[in-house]
Amino acid sequence: LEAVIRVRGLKTIREVPIRRLADADFDTAFRVANGIGGDDNKPKSATMDSRFFDGFYEYASRSICVREHPVFKQADPRIVLAHELTHALQHQHFDTDKLKEAASKSRDEQLALKALLEGDAQLMFLVQIPRSLSSCRLTVTRRRMSGANSKER
Repeated sequence: LEAVIRVRGLKTIREVPIRRLADADFDTAFRVANGIGGDDNKPKSATMDSRFFDGFYEYASRSICVREHPVFKQADPRIVLAHELTHALQHQHFDTDKLKEAASKSRDEQLALKALLEGDAQLMFLVQIPRSLSSCRLTVTRRRMSGANSKER
C-alpha cells in the first residue's frame, strides 16, 4: 500500500484502521455507511448492493472495512485496500465531508464529485493490479516456456 501513498503523493495524516468483518456485520455496516434502509431494507440500486463489495471506507469511523470472506475470492486483497486507502487519503486531505455538503444542492455537482472521488480511487486500484499480477505473469511465462521447450524435444 506504500505504492498508493507514493503514486498519489499524499501521506496518511492519521492511521487508518482496517476492520475485518463477518459477512452479516459487513452488510450491516455497509448499509449504515451508505444510508440504505427503509421498510424493505433493500439497496436503492444494484450499484449499492453490499453483495458486490469486498471493502469500503467508512467515513464516520475513518476506517476501512473488509469482508472476512471476500466475495471475489480470486482478487488480490491489496487491490481493494488500495482503492479504499485512496478514499481515506481523500478524506484526510480534502475534507470530503465539506465537499459533499457543498455539492448537495445539485444532482450534477453530486455526480461530478462522486466521479472525481471514485475515479481517483479506481486509478489507484488499477495501479495496484500490475503489482499483484506480476508474480502471476512470471509463473505463466515460465509454464509457457517450459511447455514450449518440451514440445520442441
